[in-house]
Amino acid sequence: YYVLSYTFMTVGAFALVSLVAKDGKEETQLEDLRGLWRRSKVAAGCLLVFMVSLIGLPPTSGFVGKLLIFQDAIKVGLVPLAVLLAVSSIVSVTYYLNIAYQATIADTDAEMPRFAAFRPAIQSACVICAVAVVAVVFFFSPLTQFLGSR
Repeated sequence: YYVLSYTFMTVGAFALVSLVAKDGKEETQLEDLRGLWRRSKVAAGCLLVFMVSLIGLPPTSGFVGKLLIFQDAIKVGLVPLAVLLAVSSIVSVTYYLNIAYQATIADTDAEMPRFAAFRPAIQSACVICAVAVVAVVFFFSPLTQFLGSR
């Protein structure tokens, strides 16, 4: 379940980050996301959904996935692993919120970064992934039955 959820989160997030990639190079900075909200509300909204899910907030699949991993770690006696999951989740909040902040709230008078065109293929992929991140929560039982386990 979590692998499926994580796939939707990361594919969507990386598709959006590719919009600000500089000539295909791995030089993209966090500040390059500034103004994404003004450029494309759909892109920024999708990115926000992905960040909320990566943090593990309800009603996203990231929340359910982290909860299941945490419960299973406790159930089998791996309390240190559960504590590590909790601590790393707390630490990741600042990272993911900063990404969301840069894309949606941060404003600067400096030159706005240039974004690649938000083409229909990327837009469709991002919207499908964002919807899936939330939808798989509501189809948890059928999905886990189909996948055979959690």
